[in-house]
Parts: sequence; C-alpha cells; structure tokens
Amino acid sequence: MRKATIAALAVVLIITGALGAYAFLSLGPTTTGTSSCPSNYEGNVPIRTTLNYSTTGHITVYNLPKSSRAPNAITVAPDGSVWFGEESLPALAHLYANGTLLEYVWPGPYPPPGSLDYSCRYRTQIWGVALWNGTVWATDASGDQLVNLNPVTGDFHFYTLAANAFPDYMVAGLDGRLWFTELYVPAIVSLDENGTAHTYTLPTGFQGTPTQIYFVNSTYALYDDAGQAGVNNGGVYAFNPSQPVFTRLGGPRNLTGLTGLATASGGIWISEHGPPFINFYNYSSAGWTDFPTSTVPYVSTTLPYFILSDGTNVWFNEHYGDRIAEIVPSAHSMVEYAVSNPPVENLSSITGSLTIARAGERIWFTEFGGNRVGFADFSAPPPFSLQPLTSHSVTVKPGGSVTLSFDLVGNSTSPVRLKFSDSEETSAVPAKLNATSSSYQFAYLANSTLFTLTLSAAPGLSPGIYTFDVAATNGSVTCTAFLRVTVP
Repeated sequence: MRKATIAALAVVLIITGALGAYAFLSLGPTTTGTSSCPSNYEGNVPIRTTLNYSTTGHITVYNLPKSSRAPNAITVAPDGSVWFGEESLPALAHLYANGTLLEYVWPGPYPPPGSLDYSCRYRTQIWGVALWNGTVWATDASGDQLVNLNPVTGDFHFYTLAANAFPDYMVAGLDGRLWFTELYVPAIVSLDENGTAHTYTLPTGFQGTPTQIYFVNSTYALYDDAGQAGVNNGGVYAFNPSQPVFTRLGGPRNLTGLTGLATASGGIWISEHGPPFINFYNYSSAGWTDFPTSTVPYVSTTLPYFILSDGTNVWFNEHYGDRIAEIVPSAHSMVEYAVSNPPVENLSSITGSLTIARAGERIWFTEFGGNRVGFADFSAPPPFSLQPLTSHSVTVKPGGSVTLSFDLVGNSTSPVRLKFSDSEETSAVPAKLNATSSSYQFAYLANSTLFTLTLSAAPGLSPGIYTFDVAATNGSVTCTAFLRVTVP
C-alpha cells in the first residue's frame, strides 16, 4: 500500500460571524470509523476502469463497477466529463463520455465495496461536488468535513467542520469563492482563495435548513430554506455574495421542504420535496403558479428534488418518479423521461436518481440505488408531443365545461395513453376539475392523431386559477400540455 501524501498547510481557516469564531480546518486522514470497517485506500493512484454504457431513447447510462458504489452528487467539468461521489468506497470519481472511469479512493477506516454492514457501507454521505481552483471538492456529511482532491497528484486533504454540521450542497460561485450549506448548524459558508472561510447565519436562525445555493450572477445569488420538518416556514432568500444580507422573496406564501431552485423566464422555479409540483414565482406579477408533474401509480408523489436552468428552460429530477424532466415555459409544455428501461412499476424498484448536473441540454444524474451514472439528452425533440389546437388558457365556470381539441404529433410503437393531474390538491390528483376524452389510449402513433377533451368544473370548485395537466405517455416518455384554468 502506498502511503498517502497529505501535504501540511500553514493556513488555518477560521469561521467568522454570529456563531462566533472557531477552528474550521484540521488536516490529515479522517479518524472516523472503526476497526470493523477496513480501509479501501491503496495510495494516490486512481483505479481505472472502462465502463459499459447503453443508450435507449434519450437516456444514456453507464454501469459502475460491481459492488455498489452508491453514487451521489455530480458536477460537469469544462471538457464535458463529470465528477461525482461514491459513498461506499468512499471515492471521488471522474467519468468521460467514452466510458473511461477514474476512481480516487480517499484514505481512512472505511468499508470495502459491497460490505453487508449497513453502518459501514454508508459511512460517508456525499451531497455536494464542485470544481474550484483546479481541484475537486466534496462535502462529506457523515464525517462533518470537506474533502479536497488534487487530480494531478492524487493527494487528498480533509477540512473538518463543527460536529453535526452536515455539509450538504456545494457550488463554485460566480464570485470566485466556494460555497456550501450546513444543514444542522444551520448556516451558509464561503471559502475564499486566500484560505479563509466565512459563515453566515440565516435570517430564520436555528429554525432554518439551507439546501441549494444558486448564482444568478456574481453579485446576486439565492438560497432555498427548507424550514423545519412539518412546519411551513421555508422560503427563498436573495443575497449579494460580497456582503450577504438575506432578503426573503416570494411574498407571504408558506413553503415547506424546499430542496431545489433556479431562475428562468422572469422568475424563480422551486421544488418542494413533498408534493409532486414544480412552483414558479413571477417577479413581475409577484404571483405563484404550481405545475404538477404527471402522476405515477405506485406512490402518491413523484418527489421532485433539484432544479437546473439555462435562464429559459428548467430541468429537474423526480426521486420517486424515477424520471428526469424538462419544462419549457414558452411552450406551456413538459417532457419526462423514465430513467429505467423498462420503467419501474413499484417504489422498491426506483434507482434513486438523487442529484443532477447540466451540460447544455444534457442533464447528468447519479443513480444511488441503481449503481449507475447517466444523462438525459434534451437537445433532440421527444418522439411525440401533445399540442392543444386552442389556447392554453381557458375559463370554466363552476358547474360548467369546455371542450378542447388536441393533436398528438409524432411516433410511438408502444401504446400511448392519456392521464391527468392538476393543482387543486397536494396529491395533484384531479378532484373538482375533471376531464373526459374521446379517446384515452392509442395503440400506436404515426404522424398526427386528433382527439377532443371536455374539461368540467364541479359546482363546488372554489374560484381561482389552476394548472391542469393533459399528459400522453407510453411509459418511457411522458409529454404534458399545461392548461391555465380560470374559475370565476
């Protein structure tokens, strides 16, 4: 076994702020673990493997080496390759599009891959990976530490945080600093190029739970606060990274369990890790719109997780839905691609697509339970699409109805069926808004298929504006048209 080369640094990082000052960094291998969890570390030479990979439709997956790597947290390098964490080795892994995988196992008394000891196998929890100043950084929540890899030398450094800090999301900010969240302190922390770390207490104090940080530009950033479990006190906060003063956005609406956010099309997009919705806050109107995902038959929520954007469109992953999705606001449409082939049919079969990263219109994901890494390619159109032949905005009086025409355009050799969801209830299952169609299932699609749909509002439906989803799915691909329904 080659001895780890851990260089001694003179700098000691100090956290400053309302939580007080305390030592932030200790160097050297982590000391967590027990003798029952032997080390995998074999020096600073990476393990090189050529992975098998396959493409089905818009999904490409790479099968990781046997004995589950428990991949989690992923980021895209400038050359299009990806870095991600492997919790069960533990390691930081570098994957190229041609299937070349380099695994940099870090030292410490950690479990062997495939260990049957649950407490050993999940010794690490890697929820954030970022490239910063030529090296690879990761959060290790179980070890309450940051992990730093120099990919040229293979050397690791370990930066110990406060006990039970639970470092989570990590991002290389557009201001030149490295940023991460601490769930249990709770706080947001930045690390500057001089080796100084700063912590910023949250406006919600110890009742907060910061998750994702999103940079709009170098002077304007956002973070989402999940709030307390079971309490609707979460929210989205804006700040200037150079002098963080946090301002809540989104008005008085109560939010809970926020885990993802991004900006696009004139507002903020968020996911609440509970109801099957993606929510949009419009800067101009100061109003919210809830966009339901399509439902799945085996569980009551698709459990949206993280969100990405290019400033126009948004992408997100559905943990329980086992899908990667895109919303195109200008087209009032959504497409969802099943990660598994064939698509899963029960909750126990989901692959655990927990984290995502964007390379243009290629959305990378890790499959924690499926032992795979892959991407969904949204650069090409789906095999079919659903197009309303009338306006996306309709008005229906309580007790009334409206008839709409649709065109299913494209091809599918598998049967395509219709299904509906809406924003009435947190389950997204229609209750007092209901749709009946001239056809509910199509044996196959070829070019253009027309059908009509009657949307009815029950007499007791409360006035308001609702989002109603008309979705067409063959299991692997689900295309949705969003209808904006006004009930006077």
